[in-house]
Amino acid sequence: DTRKTLLDLLACANGDPPADIDWFAVLTLANRTLVTPILANALRGVAGVPAEASQLLETVETQAIARNRMMRAQLEQALAALNDADVQPILLKGTGDFGMDHAGELTRITSDLDLLVDRGDLEQAENALHALGYHEDQDDGRLWGAVSLANPDFPGMIDLHWRFKVERPRLDYSLLAESAVAATIGTSRALVPAPTHRAAILILHDQVQESDYVRGSIDLRHMFDLDALVRSGGIDWDRLLTLAPTGFVRRAITTQLHSLAQLMGTPVPPKYCRGRWSALQHRRRMAQLHHPWIAKPLTMINLALDRESPGKSDLDSGTDRGPTSKRIRARIRGVMEKSELDTKV
Repeated sequence: DTRKTLLDLLACANGDPPADIDWFAVLTLANRTLVTPILANALRGVAGVPAEASQLLETVETQAIARNRMMRAQLEQALAALNDADVQPILLKGTGDFGMDHAGELTRITSDLDLLVDRGDLEQAENALHALGYHEDQDDGRLWGAVSLANPDFPGMIDLHWRFKVERPRLDYSLLAESAVAATIGTSRALVPAPTHRAAILILHDQVQESDYVRGSIDLRHMFDLDALVRSGGIDWDRLLTLAPTGFVRRAITTQLHSLAQLMGTPVPPKYCRGRWSALQHRRRMAQLHHPWIAKPLTMINLALDRESPGKSDLDSGTDRGPTSKRIRARIRGVMEKSELDTKV
């Protein structure tokens, strides 16, 4: 039962593992969703944790720290080259944690580095990274406002964005830079979005870009990121919802906030996460975890009931993809055919 395993994992994250816990199932889910270091920190010194589990948690945490040291060195080198080219990027998603981690012992598992630059700075940014040995990965990222760059000397990719993939709200460089916080990494400079914008980016990335809202999926690592953001303070809740230009995007945001409050006890003000639809969507998420076979029909129902479901205006490839009706049908097919990512719950 994935639902029970998830709830047991969240109990462990609070330092209180249940008596009837299936450690193998919980650790398997933690590894798959990339949140094992969170459990390692929460369960350190807690009685009743089997020795084998403690050893695994410690090993993964140690490996995560070692990898993040390499990722940080990679980021420092990239930022130095970008700064030399008069480019000061904004650190998106988990990359922003490097700008806030002054101790240099970040344990969050980071898969790649997401950097946002102004559209006018893109050419010099690419040239600076190419000079360091980065080469473009063969994918269609440019259609979506990003180019993926790989360097065999480093463990992670650099995703160089010049706009956020979700068309509306338009979270571009100029908007994010207005309220961003300056960060120094090594001897280089970067910007980290304000907490409200960091939360918006995480939610929109999962709920809209990755179609988690219509599929009823959960990115657990990003849920922990959101929980930490909320608890650290600084989120302007009115501003967060004001960013939502349509009913669809607003419902996606409130659904994520509702799940955040229900699953993790995150102190989200009730007025920003209540409502019948967000409550129904959260129950749908939990039901799918208990009965996986209902996920596909519920996705079809979601697409049918939500008239603003994806395809109309919430994603943008930056290209003319033909009549709106064809774009909608293509987007719906993409949602239905998209297999679950291994890191999703």
